[in-house]
Amino acid sequence: HGYGVLVTDARGHGLSSGRGMEFGWYGDVDIDAAVSFLVDQPDVEFGRIAVLGLSMGGEEALGAAARDTRVAAVVAEGATARTAADKAWMADVYGWRGRVQLVFEHIQYWMADQLTAASPPISLADAARNASPRPVLLIHGKADNYIPWEQSLALYRAAKAPKSLWLADSAGHGNVRKLYPDTFTSTVLAFYERAFS
Repeated sequence: HGYGVLVTDARGHGLSSGRGMEFGWYGDVDIDAAVSFLVDQPDVEFGRIAVLGLSMGGEEALGAAARDTRVAAVVAEGATARTAADKAWMADVYGWRGRVQLVFEHIQYWMADQLTAASPPISLADAARNASPRPVLLIHGKADNYIPWEQSLALYRAAKAPKSLWLADSAGHGNVRKLYPDTFTSTVLAFYERAFS
């Protein structure tokens, strides 16, 4: 089977109109719209729609899979955080400094909720869990200086089977596919083949 690709820009980013929300809280709805567009195309086979996202796009991909059963599989590289709950791992990794940081994270997300029309989505851990039984592939660069790989490990632990985790050595934030293009392509395509079989 061949694969078609639909590339989208989140609202307020790239060529998309609207007002962007840098925490990606509109992303689930935006991906729902893209999936609706796809299912209306005559050459798209129902049950064979997958979502792939990088960084904030990975968060949105997980959120979409949790709420839209038309998404058959999801690949998320470098998913970061969109709620304070997504950063709970910081207390385990950084001790008291992580617990202090979590206080500021809660304030930041609460302020975003108060000052924007967007509503906070479910946590990424809940999204990864709720995507089941659709398979999830999480990818993270182990040299990511922006978001430690422990974030993806926490998401992997929260997700239900079927799930996969690839922690790529030497890769930074969102550049696993650039550093390992052949491995990235073969891993993602093999994941899709398993998901669609």
